[in-house]
Amino acid sequence: MSETVQALVPLLVYQQSRAHLFPSLESIRWYVKRHREGLVDAGALLTVAGRVQVAPGPFDGCVLDFGKQDARKVAA
Repeated sequence: MSETVQALVPLLVYQQSRAHLFPSLESIRWYVKRHREGLVDAGALLTVAGRVQVAPGPFDGCVLDFGKQDARKVAA
């Protein structure tokens, strides 16, 4: 994992920086609920001191990967 602890941001900060994909906090919470296991496995979603934190690079990678998977399902 190339991300450092300094790169971690709260979910709200990540959502605001990616508002073109997740226009609201509820939209990103739905996305996290739907993809939690994959996000955690990829090191994109962590809990530190009881607070959800996002590793932006891995999270972005998951968005692209999961988006491809969903597009394949629609195309099938």
